[in-house]
Amino acid sequence: MPSESDRFVRLSTGETITFPVRCRASVVGAAFLASAPVLERVLPDELAPIRVTPTRALVVFAAVAYDHVDGVDSYDEFAAIVPAVVGSGGVLSMINAVTGTIGGYVTYLPVTTESGKALGTDVWGFPKEVADVTITDEFGIRRARVETRADGESEDTEPEDAEPGEHVVSLSISPPRTTRHRSISTTGFARRDGSLLAMGIDLRGDLAIRPFGHATLEVGSGTHPITDHLAALEIGRSIATFGASDLGVEIHPGRWYRPASER
Repeated sequence: MPSESDRFVRLSTGETITFPVRCRASVVGAAFLASAPVLERVLPDELAPIRVTPTRALVVFAAVAYDHVDGVDSYDEFAAIVPAVVGSGGVLSMINAVTGTIGGYVTYLPVTTESGKALGTDVWGFPKEVADVTITDEFGIRRARVETRADGESEDTEPEDAEPGEHVVSLSISPPRTTRHRSISTTGFARRDGSLLAMGIDLRGDLAIRPFGHATLEVGSGTHPITDHLAALEIGRSIATFGASDLGVEIHPGRWYRPASER
């Protein structure tokens, strides 16, 4: 893993990236209510989900088309992210999110290229795998469908027991249209080598957010390991949708997270 002082990193696929990694992307996503106990179990011990009620917490799904990524070819991805705060859980997590360190822990991140996978796994330890991620627009609806890679090009990246061409998950969103220029700095979390890694992520662009916008998530019925997890989440209706057609993203090198008591 690069340190915060490293400026260049050579990926396992041969490309060289420079920090911060700068990207341009089109993105749509939605925040849903899901089972808080299930989300707690997938998070590292240092993190707690953002609870809205004692039993329900937030989970975000997003479809991202990267038009430009410094150092690697463009690619598409689907992200499952658990918004989280550093500290213990409980019904006050929503309040703690306002005053504490808030970020997102990625639990599933299929991408369409080997270099896109290497960028996430080699540098930060994100749980990326190569898959078929198809993003389409039809009648004002953005759809993202994830299937296990069926062409045999990336057999070593297919999850054990998953059949090629399986439908894993689909997201359908009516993208919000009223945009406002926003600059957002957040923290991404990943588990690497048994420890929690935190990296700064800066977002800038004309971003639309719509409370209770329309979005649906469909979970496949195949053998991919993530399908059982998604089904167990008991996902309800979306509480917000968001989108941006040209979002600027900067991702900084990671740092090992240490509790305040150990600093």
